Amino acid sequence: IEAGSAGIEFNSINYSISNISDIYLFNTTNLPAGSYQYYWWANDSEGNYNTTAMQYYTIAKNASQIFLYLNNTRENITITKGSSIEINSTLQIGKGSIQIYLNNSLIYEGSSPAKNLTAFNTAGAYNITAAYPQTQNYTGSSETWFVNVVQNSAPIIHENSTVVNNSAKLPKFGENFFFQVNLSDIENDSIIFVNFTLTSPNGTKVIDNIIGSNSTISNYAIWNS
Repeated sequence: IEAGSAGIEFNSINYSISNISDIYLFNTTNLPAGSYQYYWWANDSEGNYNTTAMQYYTIAKNASQIFLYLNNTRENITITKGSSIEINSTLQIGKGSIQIYLNNSLIYEGSSPAKNLTAFNTAGAYNITAAYPQTQNYTGSSETWFVNVVQNSAPIIHENSTVVNNSAKLPKFGENFFFQVNLSDIENDSIIFVNFTLTSPNGTKVIDNIIGSNSTISNYAIWNS
């Protein structure tokens, strides 16, 4: 450009530019991910002015990556009720805070690596998720594993007897009697249900049903005929 000038308007800010002969250069650094717009302009010594059409420039976000460990393994695990496990997470790619959720409840939020010792006192399946929320320069990511917590032991049947007139004895033909069973759980859990089955000498099930719920002692009445 003979005795003229040139420049660039980048994202609504006008910048001066350098040139090597007829080649003009613009340099900027540390741009975050996002979309930008710009155009070039130039004029000469005779007052002629020209611009390019609006140009667009996009910087994509980097993909993040987060790892979740249950007792130092990246896999589902099974433990017995009352056990504690280490829940760890590391941000492999990305910058910023991470989160750990237990059944959708936040149990950790902070820097990577994360370490959490959690006790599981109730049997069931638990969803553990490590998450990295998206930032200006990184996409969000997450990893999920499951903890399957099982009972240590089954309920105990202490006594199984027939009761006639409030006494534990074998009934005679024609007497009304009860089947009585005493149950307990070593872990002090509630007895969810008791299933009672009565089988005749020929192998036919006479009774097969659930006779109680949340009980430690259950009675079932029947008469002999």
